[in-house]
Amino acid sequence: MIFYIFLFCSFFFAQNISDTIDTLAVKKTSYSSSLKIDSLLNGSQNNDIFYEQLYESKLTFADAIIYDITLDTIETQIHFQSLFESFEFLDSLSLSDEYKRIEYNLILNASIDYYQNKSLTTNKLESPLSMALFKEKLDNFIYKQQLEEVEFVDETIEFIPGHIPITFNSKVYKNVKYFSSPAGKKGVQLWLNRSQKFKNIILPILEKENVPPEIFYLCVIESGLNPLALSYAQASGPW
Repeated sequence: MIFYIFLFCSFFFAQNISDTIDTLAVKKTSYSSSLKIDSLLNGSQNNDIFYEQLYESKLTFADAIIYDITLDTIETQIHFQSLFESFEFLDSLSLSDEYKRIEYNLILNASIDYYQNKSLTTNKLESPLSMALFKEKLDNFIYKQQLEEVEFVDETIEFIPGHIPITFNSKVYKNVKYFSSPAGKKGVQLWLNRSQKFKNIILPILEKENVPPEIFYLCVIESGLNPLALSYAQASGPW
């Protein structure tokens, strides 16, 4: 009797162990399959330079916001300039893929919106960073994305004796339109507030050297008449 009980228990436990092993094998196979599928899905992104650059851009954007909230003006400007530079690369990488284009536009528009409307420090534009570099990046990334597509404008040139010829074309129109907007007016007003002081210094020199007085406004655009601004060649002063 004991022998039959022992035999029955052995058979019962053996069957349970076999079922458990089969279940684990199925789970392992399923888990392994899911890992392979996940690897295939994620691998296509992990090995794609666009997604690598997109990830780095998001980190840079996050750092820029952190520095902005802590009122670190210089680091905020540095990170936003780095962010705008990365957008140039992302832009070229997303031209042939509709989904990449959507992701690129999402972070681009979010960055522009924060920079122009929510930033605590960048409206001051008083950091010793290059105003010329900033304006170029602004031209490349913000003008192109936010301004309406402008129909072709016939180029006209007006010649005034003793002055620089005045050219009007699509690019000039875009700049006039931007700097006439509420966002553009803030920066322009800041520059104009400084202009009278430097006019008294620069205009007599231009007149003495027989140089058209409009040259004065070049330094307004290039540096915002901020003596701390730096050019590409690290030149400083109101230049």
